[in-house]
Amino acid sequence: MFLEQQLRWESMGLIDLDASYFVQLGVFLVFLLLMNALLFKPLLRVFDERRQRTAGAREDAAKDHERARALTATYEEKLSRALQEGADLRAQLRAEGVSQSQARFGAARAEYARRVEAGGRKARAEYAASRADVDRAAEPLAQEIAQRLLGTPGSK
Repeated sequence: MFLEQQLRWESMGLIDLDASYFVQLGVFLVFLLLMNALLFKPLLRVFDERRQRTAGAREDAAKDHERARALTATYEEKLSRALQEGADLRAQLRAEGVSQSQARFGAARAEYARRVEAGGRKARAEYAASRADVDRAAEPLAQEIAQRLLGTPGSK
């Protein structure tokens, strides 16, 4: 029996074009129309909306990125300018400090030189005064020593 059935199927074609074929085609087309209306169109509408939202979000992100890049450039420029101003101010203050320091050292040196000169004059004056006192005292002392050594009158 199995062989008979197989032989019958081989003698027949794969597809018989009878009324059942058209019924199946009709069911398929109705199913296709229903699926189109109930599934494909809404799904495509959701995909389009999602694509539009994504495109809008990408555009917004690109704008935000450009704005962030511009703000970063502005920030870096201001930071660079502030660093340069700080360096300039530091150099200016350093120069002023060196100038003031040199002025103070110059004044201190001048004061030191003045005091040394005044001390030298005072020392020379005291030396001269002491020398004059020694010279005045040396003559009578020398005479007294000579008298004592020589044993001349007027010696004690």
